[in-house]
Amino acid sequence: LISAVLKSDQSINSGSWTTVQFDGNRKDERNEFDFNSHQFIPDSTKWVFIQCQVLFNIGADGDQLGVRLRDVTNGNSIATAREEVGGSGFNTVQLVGVFPVNDSASYEIQAINSDSADTVDRPNQNTYLTIRSAFR
Repeated sequence: LISAVLKSDQSINSGSWTTVQFDGNRKDERNEFDFNSHQFIPDSTKWVFIQCQVLFNIGADGDQLGVRLRDVTNGNSIATAREEVGGSGFNTVQLVGVFPVNDSASYEIQAINSDSADTVDRPNQNTYLTIRSAFR
């Protein structure tokens, strides 16, 4: 089990995928999360259940927000969740699913606002990542 949170607000540039800097270590039972690089490095090839929520503090109606799981080793997106927001203020995007991971790769969660510079917020630990081994 890995459970990590964003401890400090993080700025992201408009239109650029940015690695979410999960730096609050609540739990990492198998030492698979690097809190310096903010990457998940599986100890074996397996399936994992990932639940991730990113809280955006945006200023513009209609902005396109996204969160993705990215394979750092080859640069590919494994899964992406996107939303168009209907107003300014706090908006969340969640990425939830079961995904195959390889022990020769590393993975990260990235966030994007395609239309505006933005802030990923951490109040009450509403930006979080949970990873559980699902199958081997």
